Amino acid sequence: MARIFGVNIPRRLNRKLVVVLVVLLLIIVFFQLTGNSLDDDEEWYKHPNIYFKELTCEHDDFTIKLFDELTKKLGRMFEELGISYFLCYGSLWGALKFQRTLPWDRNIDICVIYHQIATVDEQKLYSAFKQAGLNYYYNSRRGKYIVNYKTVSAEITVFEKIGNHVERIGWEKRLFPHLYLNFQNFPYQLVDKDLPKIKFNNLDIPVPHQEFEIQKYLYPENWWKEVKPKGCL
Repeated sequence: MARIFGVNIPRRLNRKLVVVLVVLLLIIVFFQLTGNSLDDDEEWYKHPNIYFKELTCEHDDFTIKLFDELTKKLGRMFEELGISYFLCYGSLWGALKFQRTLPWDRNIDICVIYHQIATVDEQKLYSAFKQAGLNYYYNSRRGKYIVNYKTVSAEITVFEKIGNHVERIGWEKRLFPHLYLNFQNFPYQLVDKDLPKIKFNNLDIPVPHQEFEIQKYLYPENWWKEVKPKGCL
């Protein structure tokens, strides 16, 4: 006889109880992960008041200046490291529509291909960020670098080339591939060789081929819409 939470439990039931508790715990963890999956990256658009004290629908001149500086620092760093990069997600929309960061966006979105950034030693990458005056950490769950510069930030998302297309990396994708089946992948030809450049934050920055074609894969449900955070008209 064993006591659990003050209750006498026959020993033959102990193992069954442990198995049930473990299964319940795994179910809870599973729903926590899937419920806070990729969709949560855009959750602040729906509920910005939960994520931020103040809703920003138009950046002030100081913030615009910082985005310009961050764009320049990242572009110079990638070029010195010999890593191809391109605008993606919201920053691609910003470049195509406003030639700068979207007025309501909270960061700069840059994408890179794994087999290129993987050729750079981790210590060399760390030194490059440090020399540029940038703080960063790697989000292994979602396969992206989070870069902070003063009051602005950037996300560098890593895609892996698989055959003729590319997919997001990160352990979440390995554990829950069904979350990535219909989005977060696109044809490799859209980002292969001799990328065009367009104006973004006062610099000429590489973008995928065919302008917004890549957005059809990243935003399959609303790529043709201008989606703003709730509260921004």
